[in-house]
Amino acid sequence: MGEKSPDILLISPQVDLDTIGLKSLQALLRQAGFKTVILYLPGLRPDDDALMEKTADLIRQTAPGFVGISLMSHEYYSAAALSARIRKAAPGIPVVWGGVHPTIAPEMCLESADFVCVGEGEKAMVAFAAAVFAGENTDAIPGLWRKEGGNVIRTGPAPLTEDIDRLPFANFLPGDDLIAHNGRLLPLDQLLFRKYARWQGIVYSIMGSRGCPFACSYCCNDFVSRLYGTKAIRRRSVNNIIAELESALAVRPDIAYINFQDDCFLACSDEYLEQFCGTYRNRVRRPFIVRCIPSFVTESRLRRLKHAGLSWISMGLQSGSDRVLTDIYQRRSLVEDFLRAATLIHKADVAAYYDVILDNPLETDDDRLETIRALTAISRPYFVQLFSLALYPGTGLYRKMAEENSAGREDYLVKNYHDYAKTDLNRLIRMSGYLPPGLIRHLTDLYKKNRFSPRFRFLLGSAGMASALLLEPVASFRLIRKSCGGDAARAARLLPAYLRVGLSRYVKQFRGKAVKRIECMIRDHSSAGG
Repeated sequence: MGEKSPDILLISPQVDLDTIGLKSLQALLRQAGFKTVILYLPGLRPDDDALMEKTADLIRQTAPGFVGISLMSHEYYSAAALSARIRKAAPGIPVVWGGVHPTIAPEMCLESADFVCVGEGEKAMVAFAAAVFAGENTDAIPGLWRKEGGNVIRTGPAPLTEDIDRLPFANFLPGDDLIAHNGRLLPLDQLLFRKYARWQGIVYSIMGSRGCPFACSYCCNDFVSRLYGTKAIRRRSVNNIIAELESALAVRPDIAYINFQDDCFLACSDEYLEQFCGTYRNRVRRPFIVRCIPSFVTESRLRRLKHAGLSWISMGLQSGSDRVLTDIYQRRSLVEDFLRAATLIHKADVAAYYDVILDNPLETDDDRLETIRALTAISRPYFVQLFSLALYPGTGLYRKMAEENSAGREDYLVKNYHDYAKTDLNRLIRMSGYLPPGLIRHLTDLYKKNRFSPRFRFLLGSAGMASALLLEPVASFRLIRKSCGGDAARAARLLPAYLRVGLSRYVKQFRGKAVKRIECMIRDHSSAGG
């Protein structure tokens, strides 16, 4: 564990090391003087008794002041099983949960954790650490909820950090962090870092802002904006962003891409964007990736970004039906806005991937056919990212579904959102970005006439194989080459990292079913009092 046991142990059950929030918290706690170590347990399963026992042993032996676990909703059962093991092995060490899921479902999480951090956690966790090590009372710290005598003691949300320039830069390189590998807890060295990093360590993830101008009914931003009563976006200064990137590149010159994970990178003024593009081009000189909302995309903005190094852009269609976008998703972006922005992105010669939400029970087949029509109207090549709808507590869509149909509302705890239903229309939606538009139209016409006909079944199966085995790989390589400015040799060198992520997503569609069965068994066993 190193020369000195940690003051604080932070744990991530996330499948990879792309944990911006946890690394940011670690940096802040270290700045405050606390030796803070992150333990990565990639893809921890709730039935992994051996790994949980090793983790509990580590905590018992090193006796940190407290243990923090950061989790998303689909990691709930793993975190609950791990917390039970820790509390049994080291009952005097507080277990604190934070992250998206504890923020949206704090009462549920307090069944397993001693404290739950609700909202943005930096200030709350530094105050908690200071109180713990000073032997002071922690009861009144804003954002830290707890249970007392069966009652939940609420202290409101944790305060926002308004000036996010004041936050220290996260440490990109492994320091004295640990990772579970082949059943052992090992130092996170360079070799293991490359193995478990999402893109083999060649992509640096950063957030230049916090917040989203939208509050779509399916997104946790809907809950967060109501929790704090604001949709205001807090933005880092350009010089602060560039300083972090220069710091990372100084120790890792092999970084190939900068990945901006802002909810909407373009939700800024033209003046800010112009300053960013000029400074980035002069001082960073790496291709970069952004996420955006269609209404913020203009030809002049794309031209500036492309000149600065923009290579990939992600944008959400979500549905090709304006009815679904407005009435169900409460999304202030219509199909025509998306198609306009997609046309500009294609014209700017930027590689693009577009998000679509599947398996929405409030959508009709006509809505899904509209999605197919929208996708076939986009110039090729592009990549389609498909997500199965998950209903998260606190969001507008969760409340709507609770009123109309309570079935399946807890599915989000075990749901793999890459694992969408393999219906005929979902398969056609996936193929819409790759098959010739005329063939897609022919298939949809056959579907509407008689989807059980032998002709449709044969053509759908054949087209699906051609798309998956030939057209999708070809489109992917064309996009990778486009992201490299047309350099085929550079695209070939980067191909292994892309293949690794693509294959892992493909496998998750099937592995998710097995993991889901395990987690359902654990949930049923727990509810029965076992």
